[in-house]
Parts: sequence; C-alpha cells; structure tokens
Amino acid sequence: METGIAVWSSRTGHRATAQFMLLPLSVLLVALAALLLPADPARAQEGYTFEECSALEPAALQAEVEALALDVLNNERTGIDVAAVVQQQWILLNVDVVLDAEIARAVDAVMVDESYWQRFWSGWSPQKAEEFTEEIAAEVLMSAGFGAKLEELAGAIAAELTAELEAMAAQSASSSLLCLQEYVGQRYAATLFDLFQQEVSADMAAVADNAEGNAGGDVAVSAVSVHNKALTGVGVIVVSQIVRRLSVQLSKKIAGRVVGRITGRVLGRLGSSFIPVAGWLIGGGLIAWDLIEGGKGALPQIEEALQGPEFELAVQQEVALAVEEGLTEQVHEIATLIAANMVAEWSGFCARHPLLCTLPQENGDFRQVLATTPVDGLDNLSALVQVFLDQFDRETLDQSLTTGLFEQLLALPPAAVTILQRTGSAELAMAWADLAGAQLDEAVDAGLDELLDPATSDADELERLLALNDMAAIQALAALPASQRRALTALPMAPLRALGNTFTTAELADLVALSREQDESLSELAAAVLESGLSPAQWAAESEAARVVSTPPPGTIDAVSPPVGPATDLSWRQNSVIVASTLLMGFLALCAFGIVVVDVVKRRQRK
Repeated sequence: METGIAVWSSRTGHRATAQFMLLPLSVLLVALAALLLPADPARAQEGYTFEECSALEPAALQAEVEALALDVLNNERTGIDVAAVVQQQWILLNVDVVLDAEIARAVDAVMVDESYWQRFWSGWSPQKAEEFTEEIAAEVLMSAGFGAKLEELAGAIAAELTAELEAMAAQSASSSLLCLQEYVGQRYAATLFDLFQQEVSADMAAVADNAEGNAGGDVAVSAVSVHNKALTGVGVIVVSQIVRRLSVQLSKKIAGRVVGRITGRVLGRLGSSFIPVAGWLIGGGLIAWDLIEGGKGALPQIEEALQGPEFELAVQQEVALAVEEGLTEQVHEIATLIAANMVAEWSGFCARHPLLCTLPQENGDFRQVLATTPVDGLDNLSALVQVFLDQFDRETLDQSLTTGLFEQLLALPPAAVTILQRTGSAELAMAWADLAGAQLDEAVDAGLDELLDPATSDADELERLLALNDMAAIQALAALPASQRRALTALPMAPLRALGNTFTTAELADLVALSREQDESLSELAAAVLESGLSPAQWAAESEAARVVSTPPPGTIDAVSPPVGPATDLSWRQNSVIVASTLLMGFLALCAFGIVVVDVVKRRQRK
C-alpha cells in the first residue's frame, strides 16, 4: 500500500481509530477506579455548582458523586481523538506492510489447498468469490503475524492516549474532591477536609510507592488539568497520585484487552458489507482472462481488493469503534467505582476519627469550634473530647461547649488535657495553666502537676525547679511541704541541684528542720553537710556527739581533748583558756618559789 493510500485512509479513518483505544482505556479505568478516583468539571461547565454538594444528605453523597463522575467522563471522552491516534500509530508501525504480507500468504494458501475447479469457479460465481474472500480475510486476521502486530499497535495506542487519559482523570478527580469539600465544609468544617486530604495523600503515596511495577515514575498534573475552581496544595497532590495510579495501570492493561476484542469484532463483520469486492470481479469481464489463467480464478482480484485502502480503512474503523464501544459500556461502571471508592475513603477517615465526624452534625457549638481549629490542633481537640466523655458524660461536654469552658481548655497547651484526664478537674487544669504558662507541658512531663498544689506554689518556684533540668532532683524537691520547698528553692542553683541529686525528700526535710533547730544559715549548713558526705541526720548525730565529748564534767578544769566533730559552740575554747591560765599561774608561782629558795641559801652561806 502506497503512502498516498495511507494518507487517504487516515482522513476517512481518523475518527474511527479513536474508538479502538478507548476500549482498553475503559477496561483499565475499571481496574484503576479502586483508587478513589473522583470526577470532573463537566457538569460545572453546564451550570453545575459545587455548592449543591453542600446541601447533600449523607445517604445521597455517593449517588451525587457518581452522577457527577458520569457526566464528567462522558464529557471528557469526547475530547479524545481515538481515530487520529489509531491512524497515526498504524502508519508509524507499518501495520499495512504486515497486513499485505499476511494477505499474500493467505491467498497462496488457498491456491494450494483449493482444487483447480474451485478456484476456476470463483471467477464465475460471486458466491464462491465471496466465500474465498471471507476465508482469506479470516486467515489474515487470525494469523500469528498480524496478531503480534495488532498487539504492538494496541500498546502504542495505549501509550499515546495515556497523557490524554491522565488529563481526563485529573479533571474527574479534582471535581469529585471539590464536591466532597463542599459537603464536608457544610456538614463538618473545612479543617476536617484539610485533614482528610492529608491522610488520603499520605496513604495513596505509600500504596503507590509499594505497588508492584511502579516503574512509571511520578506524573506531573498540569494546572490546566485541574478544575478551574482550583484545588491547591494537598488537593493537587491527591489528584496527582490518583492520575499516577491510572498511568501505572494503563500501559499494563490496554494492549492485551484490545487485541481479542478487535479480532472478534472484525471477524464478526466479515461479509460483502465489510470486505470490498468490486462488481467487475464477477462476470463477462473475466471470461477471457479465466480461459487463459482459469486456475487462479478470482484470487488475484481478491488479493488486490484486500490489499487496497478500503479493507485497511475498514479494519482501522473497527479498531476505533471497538474502543468507543468499550468506553461506552464501561463508563457507568467507572463512575460507580469512582463514587464508591471516594465515599469509602471518607468513611474510612470517619472510622479513624469518629468523634470529629459525629459531633459536628449533632452540636452546632462544636462545629464552630472545629471550624476555627487548625489541622495541627485536631489531635488535641479529639483528645479533649475523649477526656470529657471518659471523665464525665455527653451532657457535661455539651455544657462545656455552651459555656465556653471547652474552648478555653482547648486554647491551653496540650498538657492541660492530660491534667484534666488525671484529675477530672477543669478548674485544676486552668489553675495549672495560669501558674505554669508556656511551661505547662514541661511541668506535666516532669510530673509536677501530681506533686505540687498550684494554690501553694508560685511561678518563680516552678521556674527554678524546672531549671534544674534533672528529673530526680525536681521530684525530690517538689515532694517537700510548701514551706520547706520554698526555703530550699531560694538557694543558689548549684547547691540546690546538688542537694536534689544527693538526698531524698525525707533527707531534704531533715536538712531544713536542722537549720531551723540550730538557727543556722541553711546555705552554710547545706554546704557543710554536702562537704561531709553524710546525710543531714548523720551529720547532726556526729555533731552532737562531738559537742558532748568536748564538754568537761562540772567542777573540773582538766585539759579537755578537742572535739571530734565540728565546733558549733564556745565551750571547748573557754576550757582551753582556763587550763592555759592555770598552767601559767603555776609556772609563775614555781619560779617565785625558786627565787626565794636561792636567796635563802645565799644568805646562809654569808653567815
């Protein structure tokens, strides 16, 4: 077949080709719809407003999304020129060359298999000529050579149409998400839809990354492919991942599904209405020729007709029509799967967040709170609701929403919810928030809410305790009675940390008590006790023992051994002075006595 014939056939067969491809597309989309594939803006283009979705009842959501998806798919399908793609790939792959070769081979087979008289008779009998023509055409279409080429053609068409299908899927997905956004925003809150998008995006990305055969890479979704109401941010990511799934599936599914359908369709159309056998093949015009070469009968004319542009065009048209028919058959199922999977995603989200999906519909105050809560605050919101239901009841929760207490607690750091859960007291949680301020989470992590009473504590004391940055020291000091704790936390940070790391709560209490009993500086006493390596009780006992040993019995002035414990009074020093004075007086008396004796001896010698 010459290039001119191919070009001519492309004109008339341009539209027909399109249908061949859409069959595989539809088959593929069915498999893909298991994704969450939503629908497109077709209805929006015809006056549909997504605000209509906001008025839906839950039971009607799936039906509305399905109807929207169906309209979108039907609208977008018309924009795919399957015939042009089929004709283009037919030429690029030289399908006509393979077709002509298989026709020639089939004609040769008839020449060998049929008798001379059967062949001769085909030149005179229209019925016999038609029989040979259909036999040859069937052999060609069922041949391994043409079947392999048809598979190659189907794969090429699938690859060519993938980009157009991705755009169609993007339109469909964006429209469905916009419908769901309106629905969720009205019945729940826009914040909830944002969280839904984030979770769906993360789940779909994980599935796509782990899916077998995910060699297709990322799919870039153009802004033109997304509905003009503009899904942005995470919404575009969700659409992209839906299209990515579709793209991954297309190249695997289309080619194999098309070949069998196309072959069966063309074989079913065999006959004079499909295969052009010119009238001049039969009749007087052939008599002279048949008398000379009657052994070939009508086979040369049959071969020429089948290798002509009419038969080639007819095959292309059947390929395209098969695709179109397949799409028409599948589009309703695709729309159903789109809606079913989208609603399933939303149902799954609500199963993970039951309170966020039920309370907004039952309590308007909660819906208002939800609407003003950022996405990153929804976990805290859910936790607070759960605490109210666990610690109190639904009536208490509703009252807190009416009075504004719930919103006040929600505005506090997340640790306030922990305090409420531990104590069941909203007042205590609020008091702790007032006391700790921005350090509330840190205070709760350290367990101070279980050790301190906010009514008997102050912010400075709490700040100094947390500044220790040592859990053991913090808890040992925090467990003290308020007056003892305040006395110790007034100490410099270094000795305070050392005391907390060294002594138990009971030993710290002993230290404060000892300081008060002896009326000594707590700072100096703490330094002496830490230096000794003893506990406050041991240190006090040894000090008392040393004091007793260093004190002489009443009425004696004997020398006293120095105390073995720390000198905490003046008794030993006073005794030392008395002993020293006594010894000095004795020495002086002895000296005076010696002088007197010497003087007496000298006088006697003179006499």
